[in-house]
Amino acid sequence: MEEQDQGRFLLAIVLSMVVLGLWMFILPPPEPVGDPEFGEETVAFESLDGGGETVAPFAPSDPSVFTEEVPPIQSEMPGLAPVVVAPAPTAEEVTAVEMPLYRVEFTSLGGGVAHWSLSEYRSLENQPIELTMTEDEGSIPGLATPFDELGVGDFSKKHFSYNRLDDRHHVFSSESNGVVVQKTYVLDPDRYRVELEIQVSNGSGRGLRPEMKILWPSEAREENDFAQYELIAFQEDNKKKKPLASVGKPGVFDRFKGGEPKEAVDRYERNIAWAGAQSRYFIAAIFPEDPMQASAAFIPSADGSGAITQVSLEGLDLADGGVVTTNYEIYIGPKEPERLQRMGAEFTRTTDMGWSLIRPLVRGFRGALLWLNGIFGNLGISIIVITILLKIVTAPLTQGQMKSMKRMNQLRPQLDVLKEKFGDDRQAFGQAQMELFKKEGVNPLGGCFPMLLQLPVFLGLYFALQSTIELRHAPFFGWITDLSAPEVLFMIPLVEVPFRILPLIMGGSMVIQQKLTPMPSMDPMQAKMMTTFLPLMMTFMFYQFPSGLVLYWLMNNLLTIGHTAWMHRGD
Repeated sequence: MEEQDQGRFLLAIVLSMVVLGLWMFILPPPEPVGDPEFGEETVAFESLDGGGETVAPFAPSDPSVFTEEVPPIQSEMPGLAPVVVAPAPTAEEVTAVEMPLYRVEFTSLGGGVAHWSLSEYRSLENQPIELTMTEDEGSIPGLATPFDELGVGDFSKKHFSYNRLDDRHHVFSSESNGVVVQKTYVLDPDRYRVELEIQVSNGSGRGLRPEMKILWPSEAREENDFAQYELIAFQEDNKKKKPLASVGKPGVFDRFKGGEPKEAVDRYERNIAWAGAQSRYFIAAIFPEDPMQASAAFIPSADGSGAITQVSLEGLDLADGGVVTTNYEIYIGPKEPERLQRMGAEFTRTTDMGWSLIRPLVRGFRGALLWLNGIFGNLGISIIVITILLKIVTAPLTQGQMKSMKRMNQLRPQLDVLKEKFGDDRQAFGQAQMELFKKEGVNPLGGCFPMLLQLPVFLGLYFALQSTIELRHAPFFGWITDLSAPEVLFMIPLVEVPFRILPLIMGGSMVIQQKLTPMPSMDPMQAKMMTTFLPLMMTFMFYQFPSGLVLYWLMNNLLTIGHTAWMHRGD
């Protein structure tokens, strides 16, 4: 829900605040309120000394970009030079390697990754989560290295010979016209991390300039885990993101002008700490050893079914007879906060935790949710409990807001007299209105400020629900089997539209809430619209939200209804 659902949710909150804020002001008559509206893997490295016999530790060159140093995977493999290339297979050969956390299938085609599946994360069909898509004939494998700039063929389509040194060390080699490419994978059994060393030996009789490109292809997928699939790069403390479906396509303004984008490829030159592809809960990312010299690009696939994240170098001078070696760290796994933190380079920012000001709240709410889940053993119940606790804490603010709105409603007859007296003279009406407020001791903003103070709390809990991977496939009760996805009771025949109960109950609760809330600045027709149009709009937006978010909003509405009814018990 990174972009689309998040935008709809924030739109819902802001619209609600705007509507309630209107009740605090008297307009003659109120005017309509406008609805708020709500990356390629080119890595450049400095040229290394010719030999490249050893694997250099992965050490960031820019401490301001990397927040912590990542300990390298210790390789016990002997030096890699001189390179001896065994005969490559004539047909694709796939080698499977089982590690405690994942299963990887290497392919001789391009010396890349055909499949990478997670052992501890399953789909609703109880299948391992697959983070690569290379099933189609002619598709590029993960971590392919084309070297097409060398003029000796595309190495991503060549067959590599394979040498398994042990369970962790896997070497692929290929030769073309005197140029030898060797790729060494060092798997980490305890983390979703792999070290990739790429070595190019030049025996072509001429100087070369390899760019060390690495490709990570992504294709559209129907599973809920990949509903918000996007390419991402981290450049100079900024996330560069693009939905997979929009790579290479005109933007909103381009479509409006009837034009095409200037270039189908999105390029980000230099200072790339990492780049890859992500969904809400999973990510595959490439970390270059020298972020300052690294670039990235998002490239649409030829058939339009997906896109490629590319990380590459600007170009390294490689004389005839020379050898150049570069290293990358690869993370392919879940967005578990602790694991992301260990990768450094602000990799935790792949999890959307909102703006920096509310991130402490988000972390606090996430910790509270998991702590409550340890007590109740049900994240749905934990959401209900934390909503009740939040309502208790914010009750004084809510009560002050309701009293202010109630007092404003009591002044409505006098305000109607002023409207009739001054007619279209808005300036005179405004002055008379403020004098009345001063005389009666009413602050027209008294109901607005409490809502604004509660907004960070709402957003903090929203982002906590959004970013908590433990919600994935977490059941509540009955038909609500996944709090991270919209609930479905059954599919409506003929139209095949899902029937969902939580959003409908939530919409009904909004109707009741609106009817109980004073509307001092609205005439009866406008008030009627707000008791019908706003709930319908919110129901429509929430219909596609994960059930965990809908459950929170529903509980908040029910508690507000109870509080409002208690406030008006003597009326």
